Amino acid sequence: MSVPEALAAYCWFASNVQENTMPQSSHGQAAELHNLAAHAHAAAAAAHGKEDHLTAHELSKQALEHSQNAHRHSEQMLEKTEEP
Repeated sequence: MSVPEALAAYCWFASNVQENTMPQSSHGQAAELHNLAAHAHAAAAAAHGKEDHLTAHELSKQALEHSQNAHRHSEQMLEKTEEP
């Protein structure tokens, strides 16, 4: 996959996740956040492979942010299940 294709796929996926207005379970939301992070990581890897380091750096930063959001969401779900 070329860098433009990877970037386009990531942007498409990110916009579809953010525009999804259907109610979801907390687990579904966590899964979407993890998928968003995975797509950003894949796009960053493709950019690195094509030696487009500026794009790769930006995508890596976005991937980290999505991963952290997914982790926080998962932690919040865990805290809610542990409440009496």
